[in-house]
Amino acid sequence: MKRLFNLGIIALIVVLSSACNKCKKLDCKNDATCEKREGICNCNYLFSGELCEEEIRTNYVGIYEGAISFQNPTPSNPFNTEQVDLSISVFIQGSNAEGLGINFVFLGTNYELTANLTAEDTFTFNAQKMSVDVFGDITILSTSTGKFSGDALNYTINIRLEDAPQFPLSLTFAGSK
Repeated sequence: MKRLFNLGIIALIVVLSSACNKCKKLDCKNDATCEKREGICNCNYLFSGELCEEEIRTNYVGIYEGAISFQNPTPSNPFNTEQVDLSISVFIQGSNAEGLGINFVFLGTNYELTANLTAEDTFTFNAQKMSVDVFGDITILSTSTGKFSGDALNYTINIRLEDAPQFPLSLTFAGSK
């Protein structure tokens, strides 16, 4: 009788513990984990939605209007900063959920840069080389970063001039959709 009672208690515990697992009916996507008691998917920073099925990067796609500023020293003012109005296009780059592309025309040169989301709203440009009419051959440094905040976009592109590496250049953009 005692053995039957113990088996009954074990069966009751199994039934009750499985009733607490609300994840059985959920199919969390993209390596998300499920909170068993709440029955909700815990998404990583690249995805959102009830089942973590939506890529975060799609929220940032679009045209951002703003201005880019940069140091342009002159003999009379070595700390001179210039600002140029600019349209930036953000698009999905590649099949990887963290890939973004950023395109803009600055001083007659088309920049098409690649970046990766490093947090839900933050990205880092990939190191890349290109030729720019005004500056010659340049390298976009991987220290270049950006941040989305609602409809706003802010980033800084750090550039090394191949012909004058002792004079790094930073382009800072601020704009919104």
